[in-house]
Amino acid sequence: MQIKLSNISFKSSEKNNWLLKNISLKIEKNKKTGLIGPSGYGQSTLLIIIAGFIKPQDGTIHLNHEIISY
Repeated sequence: MQIKLSNISFKSSEKNNWLLKNISLKIEKNKKTGLIGPSGYGQSTLLIIIAGFIKPQDGTIHLNHEIISY
């Protein structure tokens, strides 16, 4: 299994600045992946997007080379 994020961007409202901007990464089966950074820098938001609870404004998410649509 592989999860690939390509140019993911997200902001909570049009009035706010981008919380995530052009984030790309690949998570592969049987590999450990960590998201590190200061509090408030979007790690939890990125995981919520991957889980499908919120939709990014831009970018695509692939699961096993197929685009996930929300």
